[in-house]
Amino acid sequence: MQKTLINKAVIEENKREFNIELPIIKKEEQKESSRCWIYAGINFLKYDISKKLKCNINQIELSYNYISFFDKLEKFNSIYEIVIDEEDVDISNIFKIGITETGYWIYFIEIIEKYGLVPLCTMPENINSYNSDMLLKILNEKLKKDIFELLKKKKCYNKEKMMELKENKLFEVYNILAKTIGEPKFNFDYSYTNNNGEKIVLENITPNQFKEKITTNNLRDYISVASFDMENKQYYKKYENKFYQDIYRLTYPTYINIPVNELKELTIKQLKDGIAVRFSSEIRKDIDNENGIMDCRIYNYNKVLPNQRLSKKELLESKESFAAHAMVFSGVHIENNKPVRWKVEDTRSTSRNYKGSYVMNDNFFDNYVYAVYIHKKYLNTKQIEAYNSDAIQVDIDDVF
Repeated sequence: MQKTLINKAVIEENKREFNIELPIIKKEEQKESSRCWIYAGINFLKYDISKKLKCNINQIELSYNYISFFDKLEKFNSIYEIVIDEEDVDISNIFKIGITETGYWIYFIEIIEKYGLVPLCTMPENINSYNSDMLLKILNEKLKKDIFELLKKKKCYNKEKMMELKENKLFEVYNILAKTIGEPKFNFDYSYTNNNGEKIVLENITPNQFKEKITTNNLRDYISVASFDMENKQYYKKYENKFYQDIYRLTYPTYINIPVNELKELTIKQLKDGIAVRFSSEIRKDIDNENGIMDCRIYNYNKVLPNQRLSKKELLESKESFAAHAMVFSGVHIENNKPVRWKVEDTRSTSRNYKGSYVMNDNFFDNYVYAVYIHKKYLNTKQIEAYNSDAIQVDIDDVF
């Protein structure tokens, strides 16, 4: 039906021209996996790495699979620890969440802070990493079986024996992951050619040494700034989802909530300084994948559904829309001091017809961009006060 409703005038209006634009990056493909948060994180990092190494940005290829491996391992560890430590464990919420491939910006930060980064060639993708449905089924069945065993043993084992049991179970998880998506390497060589044509070789380095040599950013300086127009959300407040955790007893996903026009202002400030902006948005509505257009007018729905579209607030309140996907802004076109359209780098399979690059009309930003990840130095006083305030806990099914 969508093809018959497409608005060709909107396609023509959304030109691929931007007066603020970062270098074009090689388009990556997450295929059937749900690891957009990892792909978007690495795409964000590539701009920083190319500046530090003084090399072509498209020479940089890092392993998504490596981050995904330790993300899954840490999720298992966190759940095991909760089951062991907490007196009255609500296993219904644990089973509801389970082990997934999805993640938040803070997960990306924590995993690479602890485990570093590796080049793509040391841990490439494979059929199980690209399409992990069966692997996740196996992992979640193991998780449930292990939880029942841990709860049973908890009644008669002391803490030391419980931790020993946990370590054995983590070793089993490690082996499953190693056999399906590959085993990480902890020493490797890496070489690249800088912009002067010189070949630089890094020999026998660890993932953490590699990360330190190629990056400059303190990623914790980039915080989640969101805009959720909802009855249960106030502007200039900080929200936290304590149901989701990657590395045990470290941090939880948080965001400060501000009006959408301020979200745009912060995004533009960061882009003007040559820094990409990772963001989270809706991706199931008002997108023409074939032509690479994100625009709320792209389909003439009023021909079949007159006046029936939900407002942004109604979309969020009814959970018809949520922050489902992570991508990167790499440009914006401004006219009369206002953004008109945005350049988006994506990694989904459905975008391959336009090489993973979209033009987002500003009306799509208004309706569907829910969070951007911005360096703290760009925030104003009121926004900083919100960031430094005590967090309000959100529901397990929050739209963030």
